[in-house]
Amino acid sequence: VVITTAAPGSGYNSFAELYRQRLARDGIGLEIRTSAGSQENLERLRDPASGVKAAFTTTGAAGPADAEELASLGGVFYSPLFVFYRLETPIERFSQLKGARISIGAPGSFVREYARRILETAGAIGGKTELVELDNEAAVDALAAGRVDAAMFPAPLEAPAVSRALAIPRVRLMNARQADAVTKLVPVLTHVVLPRGLISLERDEPRDDIHLLATSNSVLVRKDLHPALQ
Repeated sequence: VVITTAAPGSGYNSFAELYRQRLARDGIGLEIRTSAGSQENLERLRDPASGVKAAFTTTGAAGPADAEELASLGGVFYSPLFVFYRLETPIERFSQLKGARISIGAPGSFVREYARRILETAGAIGGKTELVELDNEAAVDALAAGRVDAAMFPAPLEAPAVSRALAIPRVRLMNARQADAVTKLVPVLTHVVLPRGLISLERDEPRDDIHLLATSNSVLVRKDLHPALQ
């Protein structure tokens, strides 16, 4: 069975590895194909000639027209949308990013469009604001080098990109105090909280509850995949 995920080290890839281990117990092989993200995954799944039978996608990416050939096996996990920045003033509102150079995610990901919608809704796009499209690791590299002022990307807390960003001097994690309001205006997103001390109880990091936005992620399959495998 072929499943399409995302870049190596992503949450999609991590969950696919778990599926591969579980399926192997019953003698079933799972081939994992990396991709640019949800958008490319959905395109592969829609194409019968691709050989792909299952895919991780951002919940809500598929439309009513997909119901004839595709089925959802349900939501699997949330991906917090981390916003790291290297501006001097503490940022708690997305409107404060206006005029900054911002990485909003990799080409081919639906999260890139959600990031754009958040910034548009908050009035952060305009003037000198510049949006660039980088995957998680490239965004952290650019943030460390000062090529971008902020980076928005989805990832599990334990992802290498998150650990790297947290370790960069003078780079901060945005506490999105308006997260509840954003979810009302961009309903595909969910408000989640990173509790105080979760990163390190010993060092008390973070030193406050951090409010984040998150996407939910689902497993979609082609309906012609054997019911037992579904």
